[in-house]
Amino acid sequence: MLKSTAISVFLLLLVGQSLATEIPTCGGGTADANAEDGIEIADGVCAVLYEDIATVDGILIQPGATLTIYGDITSLTDKIDINTGGTLILYGNIDGITNGIKIDGGVLEIYSNVIVSDGFDIKASSKLVVNGGNLTVVNGDGKLSEPSSELEMFNASTIEIVDGASKIDNSSNGTITSDNTGNTIETDTWDGGQGDFTCSSGTCSDFASSAHVTITESGGRTLTSESGANDSFTVELSGGLTLGTVTVSFVSSDPGEGTVSPSSVSFSLGNMGAKTVTVTPVDDALDDGPQFYFITATTSTSGLSIPDYDGVPTPNIGVLNLDDDITAGYTLSKSTSTITEGGNDTFTIVLDAQPATDVVIDLSSDDAGAASVSPTSLTFTNANWSDAQTVTLTLAAPASSLLKSITTSVAGWASSTIVNVS
Repeated sequence: MLKSTAISVFLLLLVGQSLATEIPTCGGGTADANAEDGIEIADGVCAVLYEDIATVDGILIQPGATLTIYGDITSLTDKIDINTGGTLILYGNIDGITNGIKIDGGVLEIYSNVIVSDGFDIKASSKLVVNGGNLTVVNGDGKLSEPSSELEMFNASTIEIVDGASKIDNSSNGTITSDNTGNTIETDTWDGGQGDFTCSSGTCSDFASSAHVTITESGGRTLTSESGANDSFTVELSGGLTLGTVTVSFVSSDPGEGTVSPSSVSFSLGNMGAKTVTVTPVDDALDDGPQFYFITATTSTSGLSIPDYDGVPTPNIGVLNLDDDITAGYTLSKSTSTITEGGNDTFTIVLDAQPATDVVIDLSSDDAGAASVSPTSLTFTNANWSDAQTVTLTLAAPASSLLKSITTSVAGWASSTIVNVS
């Protein structure tokens, strides 16, 4: 005699408070589930950290990954390690890094106050940018290891080598540039080329040229939202102008997330007031989470200008565009189902919002010989995300002997039991 059994279909949401700080990806998943245990951002992943954290073991940025940190970190007990094509952007302060900073083919941008022990090492094809921030080196050298190493300073920033036995080591003749806004490097010893700095009595200042461009972000940072919130920044020629016309041009690195208007501003005699530039978000249909991009700025002149502004280093503007789309998730087509012994039933799964990248939903049974599921995975793309996909359940064993479950899991999302068989 065939037996019937009821199969309860439900979505189990894992809700609770955790002591671990989770770092979300820019696309709405999880980049790192426990920041305190050491932050590692995997190859090619974009991630953002908003919360303050007391202690973090270390930060590892893998090739092509990007992490933007807005919260403060009290203590980083290991090192910062940035690999090829990786980027770490610090708007939050770090009060102590124990084992130094290594930039190995990537970029570190500091807009805040950072204190580090064991120095920093800018390796080949790497860049350290200090923009309106302060980097204090308690001990250890600040090193540019290769000719392709770059150190850039903007907006009255400071690098201080505290330990008298340590130094700035640019013996490999890397590139050191400054925007002439009063940036300083304090060190008792400088080994190698000084770039845009001249040193006297342990204090090195950028060249005394009066030609520099000042960009001031409202609120200290540029933040927009797909829901319609614009932001703006102002541009000024802080060194004045007695001859010629100076143009500062702007380009969005990701026009799909935000645009800039006007695309350039010009200064001339009688037209020297601060100019306002507006950043406008683009509202896409993607559930892609917060997205970080840059407004790149370049300065040029038409003919001769006094002072000479042509090619003056001009800082980029980092922009965070918040998402307004539905939170990532999926929907089941039914809440209950009945299967006779040896029979089967189906239900469908569809995503709640369009993803930025492919979403793979894995399905599994805790006893495939008794209750099976087919297929064992579903792939939703940017194109087919709204097309419901069918899952077949098959009951093979006598129902009275079963207490089985079918479980879904998505990388970066909480696993969910969706079918109990009893």
